[in-house]
Amino acid sequence: MWSSSLSMDMFLQTTPRPFTFVVALAMISLSLRTYHNSNDPELVTIEQIVGMKRENYRQFLHQGIQAAFRTSRYRELYDVDLIQALLLDIGSTDIGSASKGWTSISLLVYMAQSMGFHRDPNHLGLSMIEGEKRRRLWWLIQIYDIAMSYSQGIPAHIDREETDCQLPRYNIAIDGDSPGYENAVEWFVIFVQITIMFSPLNRAYHARYQSTKEVRKVHDELASLEKKIPKGFRPDHATGSSEIQWRQILLESLMSRALLCHHVSYLHNEKLPQSHRIALEAAKRNMRIFCRMDSLPSTDDMQYRWFGEMWMFSAPLLATVLLATDLVASKSMDEVAWDLVECTEIALRRAPELAWIPNGGVLLDTICALRSERLFGADFFGRIMGADGLETVGWEWMSGYM
Repeated sequence: MWSSSLSMDMFLQTTPRPFTFVVALAMISLSLRTYHNSNDPELVTIEQIVGMKRENYRQFLHQGIQAAFRTSRYRELYDVDLIQALLLDIGSTDIGSASKGWTSISLLVYMAQSMGFHRDPNHLGLSMIEGEKRRRLWWLIQIYDIAMSYSQGIPAHIDREETDCQLPRYNIAIDGDSPGYENAVEWFVIFVQITIMFSPLNRAYHARYQSTKEVRKVHDELASLEKKIPKGFRPDHATGSSEIQWRQILLESLMSRALLCHHVSYLHNEKLPQSHRIALEAAKRNMRIFCRMDSLPSTDDMQYRWFGEMWMFSAPLLATVLLATDLVASKSMDEVAWDLVECTEIALRRAPELAWIPNGGVLLDTICALRSERLFGADFFGRIMGADGLETVGWEWMSGYM
């Protein structure tokens, strides 16, 4: 464990690869994030050893990482180790600001591109292992770039048309011969492909005029991707593995989120009548998978829950607002749908992550009122429109119900 009794300057001046040490610090900080239960015996032991609570220790490590960057002139003397360290540090955005994460991504993209990460390693004469390592790092960078740009409603740094780096692939020399590792790589490739679709989704939403042809093109790409998801990663495939079950949950959450966020903006567009149906179907899918996640035993839930970030909670909240609003507007007596609204509302209230979402409690109270009264109260639209928008798409779609 890194201790404050060590001098960062002295250490970095005596090691030929200073960023290897920074990678270790970032890995410790990120691994501590995976403990969902603050009373976990392992976590309690770690806190006793380092003499501080997890949150304080992670902040301490983060400060050490930043000091290491400054001391080692990272803006000039960067290498693959630094790329890894920055990626790991960005994974700890829960203890930093969104603007700082965005700045880190900007720097990371510039460094990676200047080192040729956006080019496929086959063009650069690198070894198989080094090439595959760079390939995976580059796609991780793209995931963070797109995720942050989408959440903040601004353009991504990376243009898909300006990179020819191929998707990662299973490599026995790197991953070993265990079937579990091969499945992990296969899952990661699908996760990457769905994630990068949020880049055209972002452009489509913020474009002043979006043609029906372009809207359908994005949908067709998403539908094509969904068909490629192997049976073992689909939510209806039974599995006894907690890890596989979480991979199913993450893919279903991400895919239904993409479909929901793409079509919700066109709910009331007469030229895209199918968007209303698709958005509602995607909302129900997202709510069902969230309720399934909520029903998992805590021992299964804790190890993987952190990975989904805030979108695993903002998307079902948006979905529940949409479905409840549509049920009231259509005077629907679909009790199965209303039960799903209640299930998701209860699950969201149980999620401590709801505190990350501005006005999350207000939105849940509004959903509860819709569910119990089944009509729009006098202040319903005012409360919704006054709350921060979810998933970048805001509340413009709500005007069609007013």
